[in-house]
Amino acid sequence: MSANVNERLAYLRARLLESCGRDPVIQPAALQVMLHDDTLVLTGMVPHAAAKERISDLARQLAPDLQIDNSCTVDAMAVPSPGELMDRAGDWMRHTFGDEAGEMGVMIGGGKAYLRGTWPTVAAVTQARQEIGRFPGIHSVDPSGVTLRHYTLLPEGNAVPLDGISVVNELARALATQGYRLGDWVEARNNHGTVELVGVVDDESAQRQVVEVTSRLTGVRRIIDHLVNRSGSRDAEARVEQRIRHAWARSGCRAAAPDLHLFVSGDQAFVQGTVNDPGLKTKALNVVQADPTIRRVIDFVRVASASGSPPKDQSRGG
Repeated sequence: MSANVNERLAYLRARLLESCGRDPVIQPAALQVMLHDDTLVLTGMVPHAAAKERISDLARQLAPDLQIDNSCTVDAMAVPSPGELMDRAGDWMRHTFGDEAGEMGVMIGGGKAYLRGTWPTVAAVTQARQEIGRFPGIHSVDPSGVTLRHYTLLPEGNAVPLDGISVVNELARALATQGYRLGDWVEARNNHGTVELVGVVDDESAQRQVVEVTSRLTGVRRIIDHLVNRSGSRDAEARVEQRIRHAWARSGCRAAAPDLHLFVSGDQAFVQGTVNDPGLKTKALNVVQADPTIRRVIDFVRVASASGSPPKDQSRGG
């Protein structure tokens, strides 16, 4: 092996080991680095498949002109404890967010990570969900305990005061630019900067979009995302919806209010549409509430002769 090749191998080995040592997704890893012709060969033991993938990514960044042969073995016995995973997550947050990580937090238990504390943006939370979700043994990441610190004005630069009506009105205008009419299938409730989003959107992408639009409002400190989306298998819910629609038909609600719409997600039912009579609205909602599988009814029904009002959540106790 020529002197130049030896020098390059030494450089690549040092840089790769240094990068791996700083990356909490990879640690701990026993890595060997060799160079054969135009191929960088990686061997050794890594804790999980995500670490192996990350090492390959780092090697490609350091040597884009070389082929990468990652022959590392995944240690099937390496199962970090929750404490070790929390330390690893903390290292990743400090490495990624610097001083801002001091206000962030994460708790891990039972295969689930719970994000806590104050985070700068929704994008930071999304990045954490993706990265921490790749840790071995982590099956899901719950961001519901996060408070957002970032105050970004809308493109027009209109500041929104910290009162419920103004925040929700501005959110309605912002969502309209994304094709959502606030109050049809999506509603927002604001309480001193904590905005709860309730309703139905088309898919996960739309759900992220609504949350992102909400996060850009000045005065929004925290978002509670109770949105559901229409994507995925819904065979069981479709049967419940059909049963409720039949009950509406038997009770006369369907004939009197043909534009009533229903969406069931788990034990929740979202009812949307317009009726001419408050009594008919009550009757239709009672039919939904009477279904034995429904524990929570979210009311988006408007009475034509009355002004619009926020949806009401009718939940069963127990």
